[in-house]
Amino acid sequence: MKLKQSKPKLGTATEAMLAEPEMISRFSKHRGVTLVSKSLRFNIEGNQISVQIDGYSENPPYLCEAWSGCKRPKAGQKWKVMKDALKLIFIEKMQGGKYKKVLIFSNKDAQKPFVSDKSWLGACLKKFEVETECIKLSGSREKKRRKEAKILRK
Repeated sequence: MKLKQSKPKLGTATEAMLAEPEMISRFSKHRGVTLVSKSLRFNIEGNQISVQIDGYSENPPYLCEAWSGCKRPKAGQKWKVMKDALKLIFIEKMQGGKYKKVLIFSNKDAQKPFVSDKSWLGACLKKFEVETECIKLSGSREKKRRKEAKILRK
């Protein structure tokens, strides 16, 4: 009897969720800064707002979000990354200090639309001082991530 491989439910990209902490950890080592996943709370006009950040450090001041996309992002994925950038800008403003804001990608193809001088996306990130960095996944994690992405695309 041959077992059919079950397709993960849409929105349950397990390998992507496992890849992003690895990317944050590798970026931490690369930059020599300890980053932690953190939930920050802000009071805005009497409303409690909670924001989750992939990588946070007060000293030195860093704010990071990771995106483990395997290929050049599609339109909807670009907006997800830009939402992450806006989140970094928002947190910096709410904290009242100056932070190094970094979007971390797992490969150059995923990073490309956000570094181009010919794209408003890249120009926007540059204007708001949001850096991008490519941090490769370990070989086994990258392989699992690509396999899962292929299943999710079917």
